[in-house]
Amino acid sequence: MDYFREYRFQLFNIIEACEKITLYCYGFSSWEDLIINDDEKNYNAIRMNLIILSKNASALPKEVKQNFPSINWHFLEEELNALSIVEFNYESNVIFTFIQTEPPLIQETILRKQKYFS
Repeated sequence: MDYFREYRFQLFNIIEACEKITLYCYGFSSWEDLIINDDEKNYNAIRMNLIILSKNASALPKEVKQNFPSINWHFLEEELNALSIVEFNYESNVIFTFIQTEPPLIQETILRKQKYFS
């Protein structure tokens, strides 16, 4: 079974959400910056894309995930999903650290195998 072709939509959504998260958090050094600047648009955009990332990661079977061992799938599925349900606040340093470092790495990791998306 060609899992990559079957699940390329979810993989594409993950890539796109990572790209948007990176774009929307650019220039902010913490959640406090987002809150202090009262930047509701970027806050909501980041939050929505974290939900998209989590939901699409959850939709992938383990056979697909095994091809990307450097991605922390548990964090994407479980932690982000749980945190997306509650309101983020300035104490959400775990999430902010994640959004500043992980999305570009996830995006790059998946794109390295883009030959599978044809």
